[in-house]
Amino acid sequence: MSGPSVEAQAAVAVQLIDEALRKPPAEAREEVDVAERAVVVLRDRLIDELRAGADRRALLDRVNAALSLIAGVEYPVAKFQRRPLEQARDLLLGLGA
Repeated sequence: MSGPSVEAQAAVAVQLIDEALRKPPAEAREEVDVAERAVVVLRDRLIDELRAGADRRALLDRVNAALSLIAGVEYPVAKFQRRPLEQARDLLLGLGA
């Protein structure tokens, strides 16, 4: 499959999550949305690779778990939760290992 490696895509997603975590909750919504879209792209790539016969099930499970955590971040910002983003980042950090 062409384009950036799975590891590189995961690193980009981690960077985006870290950017969201550095912002105050009132300013993080856009960054969370961008990070979520990056994880969706990564998930879709893993699905394509799995369908093509690659052994990607374990990685896909991790990415799906990270995506669920990101999607579960509560809005409005008064209830914004950082812990799910931290957990998603931690799941994605181990992707290339």
